[in-house]
Amino acid sequence: LGDNIQFIRYAHKIKELGGRPVFHVPPEIRSLCATIGDEFAVVDRPEDTGYYHFQNPMLSIPAALKTDLDSIPSMPGYLRADPVKVELWRDRFKDLSGFKVGIVWRGRPEHKNDRFRSMTALQFAGMFEGLNLSVVSLQKDPRPEELSLLRYAAPSFFDASSLLNDFADTAAAVAALDLVVSVDTSVCHVAGAIGAPIWTVIASAPDWRWLLEREDSPWYPSMRLFRQARIGEWGLVCDRVREELVKLIKSAKPKKKRNRLKTVPRNRHPRQSAGVVIERFF
Repeated sequence: LGDNIQFIRYAHKIKELGGRPVFHVPPEIRSLCATIGDEFAVVDRPEDTGYYHFQNPMLSIPAALKTDLDSIPSMPGYLRADPVKVELWRDRFKDLSGFKVGIVWRGRPEHKNDRFRSMTALQFAGMFEGLNLSVVSLQKDPRPEELSLLRYAAPSFFDASSLLNDFADTAAAVAALDLVVSVDTSVCHVAGAIGAPIWTVIASAPDWRWLLEREDSPWYPSMRLFRQARIGEWGLVCDRVREELVKLIKSAKPKKKRNRLKTVPRNRHPRQSAGVVIERFF
């Protein structure tokens, strides 16, 4: 799912080259991916793709277009969250105190690399315990014991899992938060695709798209990477995320206004402030 969200950005590039792309994506992400632009067709059934000259897997588009670091289509917010849904989520979060952080601590268990990329709820809970923030779980299918750990650690907690029907809902929830902290799974791509602040924690031997020895991502301008130093060692990563959260919360605190009496000189007024395709592609 995250792969499709990441690489649908190439719709505009394919159009520039003269192609008319049709993207076939899983149903869970169709509504979100459709926000790539009204001029593009995004379908979730193969029979809806219609006639086409060429077909190419989504993950092979960068290779077909000879992408390198200098030619990655890296635009902030190439997908959009539904404004109506964003306001709905803001209303749901209105009683949460402090800085609002969405979290995802594990990916799909069937993924062949899941044991390296996923973390535990206990490890995530340690990042937030005692901080002036609210934690929002964006984790699908969380276990009761995981939620109990997080509720105990976070001063303010909200489980959004039952309200996330598709990734358009997830995008709207993300847009209503101050930050998302996630392992390498689909939600980090959602946040990056809509240009929301996202901190992604990744393994020491990560997926190729995250490159090596850098804290930023050429794919997502709003993303910051927190890397393991050694395989399986998440402790230092958690400590670093917590330290950066403390800094972020402090910098986000509104400054107290001082009431000052100003004397206005006589006769003066106070200043007023005012695959390469030819026709169709999926």
